[in-house]
Amino acid sequence: IAEIRLDAYKMVTQSRRPLAERVEDIGAWYGILKIITYTAVVSNAFVIAYTSDFIPRMVYKYVYSPHFTLHGYIEHSLSVFNTSDYKEEWGTKGENDPDTCLYRGYRNGSTDNEQYG
Repeated sequence: IAEIRLDAYKMVTQSRRPLAERVEDIGAWYGILKIITYTAVVSNAFVIAYTSDFIPRMVYKYVYSPHFTLHGYIEHSLSVFNTSDYKEEWGTKGENDPDTCLYRGYRNGSTDNEQYG
């Protein structure tokens, strides 16, 4: 028991945390944190632009739109599939089935040389 008490006394009195020392700034870490901050902002901007529909919208707005608006963007961004091109084993064609099907993507239409390519 005496040894345990002695070890506890040594730990409490001789293993103390050093006193805090005042400094003017964080030194070299300031530049490192600044670089990390700018890198994080740029990488987050690229992630948002890549994973969202932002870039295709801006391309449509400034390149294809005659009035620099997004009016007509949905029609521009959808491709048309002619439902008469379905194979027979995919299902039967009913009376109320649509003639075309719109889907997301920039593909060739049924009238192009390379269909749906």
